[in-house]
Amino acid sequence: MSFWQVWEIQDQEKNLHAIEKDNSKAARRELDQFIRDTIAEAKKMATNSGVSNRQRLSEIKSNKKSVRENEKLSNTSLKTDKHPKDQGTIISFKPKQDESSYPQFVPGLFDDEDDQS
Repeated sequence: MSFWQVWEIQDQEKNLHAIEKDNSKAARRELDQFIRDTIAEAKKMATNSGVSNRQRLSEIKSNKKSVRENEKLSNTSLKTDKHPKDQGTIISFKPKQDESSYPQFVPGLFDDEDDQS
């Protein structure tokens, strides 16, 4: 490959990077504009209740306090039953092991009648 070809390839790559950069900047501008429009629309749609921020915060605090009190009451009513109910029988998934130390043999295994015929 000659130097002229290398320079030509580098020039093409430089142009492609410039075009991609312009495209990304345009997309970024569109995104920023979309975000600004969305924020402006949300501000227009926000309800202005005429209540001061201080009053709104105090209402929020009182609501949180009442919710906490309700949760405390509901939790204490569940804990009043201290005595556990009768437990059911426990069934094991594993079969019980035989207690004999010798394995049980099947009598059909040691029949000599089949061997003679």
